[in-house]
Amino acid sequence: MKYYITILFALWITSFLHAQTYQMDAAASEMIWTGYGEIGNFVQTGAVTFTSGQVICDGDSISGGNMVIDMTSIDHENGQLRKHLRAKDFFHIKKYPKATFVLASSSTDRLFGRLTIKGETHPVVIPISVQADHEQLVITGTAIIDRTKYGIKYNSSRFFQNLGNYAIKDNFDLEFRIVANLINPNNSDK
Repeated sequence: MKYYITILFALWITSFLHAQTYQMDAAASEMIWTGYGEIGNFVQTGAVTFTSGQVICDGDSISGGNMVIDMTSIDHENGQLRKHLRAKDFFHIKKYPKATFVLASSSTDRLFGRLTIKGETHPVVIPISVQADHEQLVITGTAIIDRTKYGIKYNSSRFFQNLGNYAIKDNFDLEFRIVANLINPNNSDK
């Protein structure tokens, strides 16, 4: 038994020593949101920015990390819509200025984690693509989010009747490009 505990401890230490942390470059990273109407070709698109984040890699796989999204930055070219998105009907940014994503694990083409919006946390699986060199990661993907899980029910036909052209689909897209740089690149194994 003692032998097995020693081996497990050695494996844990080895994996910890090889873990590398990448710090998000929030200025170089971007996120675009897209919402859809239930009828016709109604589409609205805008931006929201990241505040900070980290990605932890263990060998060739992403093993953990987190991202913070500045919900006060949610933007759209139409000022009235921008104001509405920031209000209680949608993201209520005065009460919930941040959203977070905590990464639990990954596969070669998916991130598994927990997304928190408006104080509600739910598991999400996000298809991704990763480009990496020794000092930088670029992660791109599109998350499809059901807004109603996070208490955003405005003009959802699941909750309101007879909306006609005013009905908004429950799912919206978050297309992102995360740029993260290795912390202490001189100490990495190249």
